[in-house]
Amino acid sequence: MCSQYSCLHFSSRCIIIVGSVFGFPLFKINKFSGKISYILSARAISITHSDHASYWSWSNVSDSRFPESAELKATDRLEIKGKIQTEVLSPNTRYVAYLIMKVTKTAYGLDLVPAETSVNSKNGQISKSATYLSCLDEKKQQMKRLFYGNREERMATTVEAVGGDGKRREPKSRDDGWMEIELGEFETREGEDDEIIMSLTEVKGYQLKSGIVIDGIEVRPKSI
Repeated sequence: MCSQYSCLHFSSRCIIIVGSVFGFPLFKINKFSGKISYILSARAISITHSDHASYWSWSNVSDSRFPESAELKATDRLEIKGKIQTEVLSPNTRYVAYLIMKVTKTAYGLDLVPAETSVNSKNGQISKSATYLSCLDEKKQQMKRLFYGNREERMATTVEAVGGDGKRREPKSRDDGWMEIELGEFETREGEDDEIIMSLTEVKGYQLKSGIVIDGIEVRPKSI
């Protein structure tokens, strides 16, 4: 069931409601728990210099859920930020925010220095971490060591990107063919409307970065 402003899809686990065909938020209702998830499109979030064609390009990606996705052409400063009000989410629920992304075959500079991630709220909730922007590729690592020397090791010591299990933090595969990077967690409370600010930044390495494709930010309950 679709119109210019809304589109409903049904799956085995949820009802998916698209806010608009023009890139507005998409939300999902889990049919079993009744919990709400939201996906903000790349157009609905802030991406530094995304309006400059020399830094970013916008196009329709075949498996994207939105009309446009943003692909990084080249920049030494990667800054992405999204906002959401908790009143549109399920109350008394622990949520996790994820950046939905892909890495192109010609990407470079994405795993030299970890990116910093955070989720902050106006009511004082803070969640901070760090992650690499692409998965480890040993062949590329060898080439980078030749080109950058020990710069990677020096920079990695300034931003910790290893989880509690000792494993490197990096993007994880999704069921829809995209990858996701965890940005952080927050809680919603009954009768409280809080503004949640979700961000990913990599500005400490100063190396050029290219080849990351941004589809949006998803906010979903932690238990799902």
